[in-house]
Amino acid sequence: MSEFAQQLGELQGRMQSFEDTMARHEADDRVTRDDIKAIRSAIDQAKGGWKTLMLVGGLAGAVGALVAKVIPFLGTLPR
Repeated sequence: MSEFAQQLGELQGRMQSFEDTMARHEADDRVTRDDIKAIRSAIDQAKGGWKTLMLVGGLAGAVGALVAKVIPFLGTLPR
């Protein structure tokens, strides 16, 4: 039973340390709601930019494929 009591005491100490750390983080005023909103806005803009980049890439691929398909036919036209 002594080993169990020792482990329980160790866990209680670790839990107290964790709670103290969390209390310090909650009291820290460096991160505000405005900071979180700014981060969220930047992430939303990045998502929109990624979608735009994929759209431009898809269109460029489609145009390139169309050009590659049409070029062989241009050589067979009468002059």
